Amino acid sequence: MQLERMRKSLAPSILDRQKLCGYLSSMMIVAGETAIARQRNTSSMVAQAQRAGASEKAEVELSEDSLSLARKGPTSSTTSKKQKDSDFLEGPKKAFFDRITQVAMSPELCNLAALLAQSALLAKAPNTLKAYQAENRLRKAWMAKKDLPEEEQSLLLYLAHRSQVVGSGSIAKAIAAFRMVNNNLSIFGGQLAGDLIKSMKKREIESRTQPSQISWTEVEKIVKRVDVQDPKSERNALITLISWTALLRASEAAEIKWTDLKREGDVLEIRVRHAKNDQLAQGRSTFVEYKDGTDLDILLSRWRVRCSEPAFKSDYIFFNLNNRESCRLLPFQRGAANALRASGLSFEEVKAKGRWRSDASVARYLTDAPSAQGLHATTSTSLVKS
Repeated sequence: MQLERMRKSLAPSILDRQKLCGYLSSMMIVAGETAIARQRNTSSMVAQAQRAGASEKAEVELSEDSLSLARKGPTSSTTSKKQKDSDFLEGPKKAFFDRITQVAMSPELCNLAALLAQSALLAKAPNTLKAYQAENRLRKAWMAKKDLPEEEQSLLLYLAHRSQVVGSGSIAKAIAAFRMVNNNLSIFGGQLAGDLIKSMKKREIESRTQPSQISWTEVEKIVKRVDVQDPKSERNALITLISWTALLRASEAAEIKWTDLKREGDVLEIRVRHAKNDQLAQGRSTFVEYKDGTDLDILLSRWRVRCSEPAFKSDYIFFNLNNRESCRLLPFQRGAANALRASGLSFEEVKAKGRWRSDASVARYLTDAPSAQGLHATTSTSLVKS
């Protein structure tokens, strides 16, 4: 009768199982101690299985929380629980990582799984990661609206849709963002995506305009028009001059501290500790000519005195830039790089001064100049006879 109840039950409880064990033991009482030992052994195995199931569930929940913490950083448990796995991984990569979390059945292994999840995010530069996450949100929203699965074929349709409103660079970014959370494209899918980008670049060449660059004449005008009674005018003039001479990006100028400046003789070292192309955070130094009485010396000395006032005191030279106050920084780096090249500096010297990592990065900034081709003409002569 008890056995029949167990067979009919879809989910027998531990109590039902223990009752069955006792029933079987009573039937086998003639066997003496053997039946009792069997009953005790069976009950112990059932209890162990029940505890293992509860432990497994708790550890799986722990691993999910650990993953959420790795994705979001040191936030509260409530916030981490709201973080969805689909915001981080999807497709084959998510399935592979889910398998890792299933294998990790102890707190120590769950921590290692969380470390893997965290490293997948920290491998990207913060700005790159932010841009990729934003791109993935756009893609997933479009796929959800069109009721498409999150797979390669849907990505290609999304790229075709986006190509109608954005440039080739945005399409390449969307592909890179997809690879970060999903998987590499198949051979044929990669060919289609590559052909789409190439066709877009051909169309863009027809309407592309050359980026503007600032000349030394324009920089000199800004410096000469400085109003010594206006702190903002002084700041803008110093930013202009120091960005030109040190080939600083806007983000680099905003992060420079007074301790990053070091003068030795007529040379000023400007230590750039953080840059968008400095993935290893090693920092770089740029050296500029710094003589007493020059515009750079006068502007920097005057600004140092002003920054000693309580209202302007800060560790940062341009503290209002660091506090996100609006300040329009012109493309000094491009103009300065071409001016240095025209003055006779070699390609490698310009690359080192501008702290570029690759030759391709420098080449995008430089334009054709006689000095770059071994000519150093002092006068301009027309080759067309009048």
